Amino acid sequence: MKILVLTLALVTVMLVCPGDCEASCCCPTFWTAYNSSCYRERNSVAHLVSIHSLDEHDFIVSYFRSTGIKDQGDDESTGRDMWVGLHDTNSEGNFEWTDRSSFNMNVWSPGQPDNAGSREHCGEIVGVYGYKWNDEQCDRVAQYFMCKLPAW
Repeated sequence: MKILVLTLALVTVMLVCPGDCEASCCCPTFWTAYNSSCYRERNSVAHLVSIHSLDEHDFIVSYFRSTGIKDQGDDESTGRDMWVGLHDTNSEGNFEWTDRSSFNMNVWSPGQPDNAGSREHCGEIVGVYGYKWNDEQCDRVAQYFMCKLPAW
């Protein structure tokens, strides 16, 4: 039944937006389009976000600052953090994205990644570090996270 519903939804989107459509018309409901991808916080059907340009990083930080912090009832001063799909669990120091896309740029905070205690293997964007990247323990209690899907 789920496959039938998913197929009907996909066909509907393709009929409404065939061919070379813009990302804004080809993202699922409640997702935000940027370039050729769709973004949404706290979703279980997509990979954690991968970041491939400074423009995309700035978009993600802006999205997080406008929704994620407010969703949690906080303000900028609390320095909320956000998980991204970055990890070096396969080989220490060799970071990769969970969606298997290329690791072609980074915005590490000064002194990072540092693998503190030889236990930090997952990536996050840290508010108090000026929204730069940090490596953190993967089993830390879940905080805010953002997911990414390709636009149709």
